Amino acid sequence: MKPRPASFRVGLAAGRTRTDNPDHIHDRPHGMDGWILNYTVQGRGRINRGERRFTVVPGQLLLFKPLAPHDYGCESACDEWVHLWVYFFPRPSWYDWLTWAEASPGVLRLDLGGHALQPRVAELFEELIRVLHTAHPRREALTTCMLEQLLLWCDAANPLAGHVMLDPRIQRVVDQLCERVTERITIAMLARTCGLSPSRLSHLFHAQLGTSPLAWLEQQRIALAKEQLLLNGRPIAEVAQAVGFTDSGWFTRVFRRRVGVSPRAFRRAGR
Repeated sequence: MKPRPASFRVGLAAGRTRTDNPDHIHDRPHGMDGWILNYTVQGRGRINRGERRFTVVPGQLLLFKPLAPHDYGCESACDEWVHLWVYFFPRPSWYDWLTWAEASPGVLRLDLGGHALQPRVAELFEELIRVLHTAHPRREALTTCMLEQLLLWCDAANPLAGHVMLDPRIQRVVDQLCERVTERITIAMLARTCGLSPSRLSHLFHAQLGTSPLAWLEQQRIALAKEQLLLNGRPIAEVAQAVGFTDSGWFTRVFRRRVGVSPRAFRRAGR
């Protein structure tokens, strides 16, 4: 069986972690299925081992791309490592803001130490975590907006902002997926759109966005389904059809894997 990446089985998760034992290691040999944004508050963290090893200090942010193998823990010479983190799936418009310098394969870094925007980013990160752990019925929508602000402020401090952009061919594919999100789409169809072979398209798409074209499409369909489930009372099977799933049973399985609950439970909780 093909190894699967780790997953929180929700659309968005966040928290504050304190580690004071160098032997306590988070090891994800197959990466995560979503993105992880990590901000060091105090102490020092050790990221990866061997040639891929590096250290993070207060004021530094990391972005772990989907499927990027990684492990991390407290630096052995340090008493503790306190870091904030958020697990998420980017909206289509966010990808241009995720072009940070690469610290290790699949792991990007942005250093805000001493930057004027560091307090704003830290405060917003803390607020995001606090709101997500309340009982507010719209907490995920609120924290998604906060995350968008957080990424925008990071982009304002990113020296690479505006210089590293999506390959125009991949941008065409993303536009096509957004325009035809509910239609039946294959890799071959997308490859013809951008003038690449299916294998080259898959490789380049993954390198730039951290996932495959069809997994990215699935993610957008589930996001659309969440809106539909909360905004109207249509039967689950009709919602499935409306967002591009011809089989409502398969839709329910994918929704549960992506969101952590069934479509019916998600609708009930939202109301």
